[in-house]
Amino acid sequence: MRKRPTGLIVTTTAVRLHPENETRPLPLQVTDYPGADLEVMRAIAHSARADFEPALWIALQQWIARGEHREGPARGSPALAERIPPIAVSACGGTSVNC
Repeated sequence: MRKRPTGLIVTTTAVRLHPENETRPLPLQVTDYPGADLEVMRAIAHSARADFEPALWIALQQWIARGEHREGPARGSPALAERIPPIAVSACGGTSVNC
């Protein structure tokens, strides 16, 4: 027997899933109401680190907007594959690519 992931999290705005996808669900419905987003954003803001420096995130957004990231090797290209160090173990325990 191969070890594989045993959990799946699915999110949707629909009230129900397709019957074939709802064989063994543990449904959790969350009530949405006006102001819920504001409460979430306030909670995140209050838990934010005091030493957070947005300059790096702003620089990243500006770099993306300039399109400089498009000048590198294309996703999945051989040049990119050669740059990835072969140190990670595959999700299948290093036994097979087709797990």
